[in-house]
Amino acid sequence: MKRAVGDEAMENAFAEEKKKDSRLVPRFSLSLLSGYRTELMGISILGVIICHACQHCVLPPLLRRILSLGNICVDLFLFLGGMGMYFSLQKVFQKQRGEGLGSWYK
Repeated sequence: MKRAVGDEAMENAFAEEKKKDSRLVPRFSLSLLSGYRTELMGISILGVIICHACQHCVLPPLLRRILSLGNICVDLFLFLGGMGMYFSLQKVFQKQRGEGLGSWYK
């Protein structure tokens, strides 16, 4: 495949820009969060149970407002469950093909 004269210069400029961006953006690893996944799932389940149990109780307005945020616990539980499935699939792919889950998207 023939390349145009400006293609190489554009690729070099893009590579330089990518290097600059990677230094400025802090890296966040989900594997750090995965170490506490079971505990966080337990806390989120307790949050949902407490929210549902106190729904029909007579509570002070401030406590009722705090407990009304129970939907965040559901979101957290679903996020952590999906993260667990991702890491499980990634392990399976690495054992079978020696590649990561990224090979699925190529």
